[in-house]
Amino acid sequence: MQYFKYCGAAVEKDRKFCPKCGRKLSESTDNTEDSVDEKKVLKKRRFHTVIILVPIAITACLVMVLYLLLSGRSNPQKREMLLNNEDQFEHLNLEDTDEPMIQAFRNKISYQRTGIEWKGNTGTAEVTVYTPDLSKAIQQGISDALAEAVGEEYQTTLENAERNIQECLESDNCPMKELQITMETKKNGDEVILISNDDFERAITGNLEELFFNTLTEEIANEKDE
Repeated sequence: MQYFKYCGAAVEKDRKFCPKCGRKLSESTDNTEDSVDEKKVLKKRRFHTVIILVPIAITACLVMVLYLLLSGRSNPQKREMLLNNEDQFEHLNLEDTDEPMIQAFRNKISYQRTGIEWKGNTGTAEVTVYTPDLSKAIQQGISDALAEAVGEEYQTTLENAERNIQECLESDNCPMKELQITMETKKNGDEVILISNDDFERAITGNLEELFFNTLTEEIANEKDE
């Protein structure tokens, strides 16, 4: 049993006219077939549109991810020794020295870029600097020298303290500390150049002589009080 779309009357399949409204039943059949064909065409068009748009969307996402990786924040760098990479710095002021303790101190300095925020060919880098903990090394070296200085002259005690500190700085058990420093940076071809600043210079200088004599004075004063 079929139902005529114009009036909703039930009609038999072989009838040509609607018993209720008198309209020709073939009009409904032709319109229905046209409607079905149109729906099939629209469905195919939607399917083809989806097939085209999906790869475009995936490609756009990949391009965006690649852009963020290349132009945004760079990945962390491996830890490097300072004296082996002086050419990776600009305005780095490392004066030549013959002092063994200063040389031993510098030999232990390393650094690591933990990330760079790029803006074109320049950026801001977060750098972790690893240096010997001079306060601990000097304090321990002087303390050991004073403990052994039974009846020794001041000059001998001073020399023993310097020797102890030197050995500490050269040993694998040298106490270390980390400093977080923000530095300007720029691209030089495929290389990344860090631009030295006051914070970085202070970290790699260490003020060794000042710390040594200040600590020596304090330890001698403590020794007298005891």
